[in-house]
Amino acid sequence: MNRPDDLLLRALEEETERRPMVVVGARIGQQIQELFDSSGSSGTITVHGPGKEDVAALIRGLEMATSYSRAKGQIDWKMDKHYRIVSECGGQQAEFEILSSLLGTIDESKENRDEEALARQIWELASDEIYLLTIEE
Repeated sequence: MNRPDDLLLRALEEETERRPMVVVGARIGQQIQELFDSSGSSGTITVHGPGKEDVAALIRGLEMATSYSRAKGQIDWKMDKHYRIVSECGGQQAEFEILSSLLGTIDESKENRDEEALARQIWELASDEIYLLTIEE
């Protein structure tokens, strides 16, 4: 598993204005790894969302933080009006609903072009300031 500081640095190296969403994906990916303590071989992740570029950024962050890969068919995307990530492994399911307040802040940063600063701030947030987590067994 990646060390947190290394993961943040890799996310910040992404050449995109969507770095904050890459960091959100990485933070959720870390939680998935902790929850399932998995190599990713038996699990799947589905990313739901309305924006193709933002979903791609979330997926990039998930791939950085986990051993899951879209190329291996372990990560999928479904069009939805809300951003959420569903991870299933070993009969358990975890759903991460990205908070609308955070999404609003990210949208504002696109206008102000301060994505790197916001990505660093998101990295430091408590998980309950990023997403709502629901676990089903």
